[in-house]
Amino acid sequence: MDRNAKKAILKNRVKLLNLDYFDLTAPLLASEIFTSKKHKDIKTSALDSKARVDLLLEWLEESAPKEAFPIFLQGVRNCKELILAKKIKREASGTVLASGSAGTSATSIPLDKLLAEIVPGLPSSIGKPPTDKPKKPKAAKLKLPKIIPPTTTGVPPPPPINGLPSTSLPPPPVPKAKKRK
Repeated sequence: MDRNAKKAILKNRVKLLNLDYFDLTAPLLASEIFTSKKHKDIKTSALDSKARVDLLLEWLEESAPKEAFPIFLQGVRNCKELILAKKIKREASGTVLASGSAGTSATSIPLDKLLAEIVPGLPSSIGKPPTDKPKKPKAAKLKLPKIIPPTTTGVPPPPPINGLPSTSLPPPPVPKAKKRK
């Protein structure tokens, strides 16, 4: 596997350990890169999912072929971790700085300087988005009055109907049985 891919996996190892082992390995097993024998070995040697994922990551770092990385990323997507998969892919491709801070490459030029070089005399505010946008007024929310439960002020409750408390409804009528001929 590629050195940058290994670094990206190591950097995000803690998040990867929390993912489900079977969701991670499903695409690898389907593509037959990850053998069923190795899958059974990991499944029997480790009891919980974290330990299984740890063994899977060790296999990826040590002996996985180069084409296993995109398939592994598909397994990360299967775990509903789309952002993590994008982050690992971006780090493996080298578009993110090694320190982890988002930045631009050394050859990129900020947009305002680039526009100033292309069109001399252009104000620098054209390339920037406006900072003061008028905010739309929000519609007032409808406030419902609070319902205060009745307090007992010495007024006796109404008499029960058919032996049932006054707050419950009377039982539904029972249909009459049909006579056989």
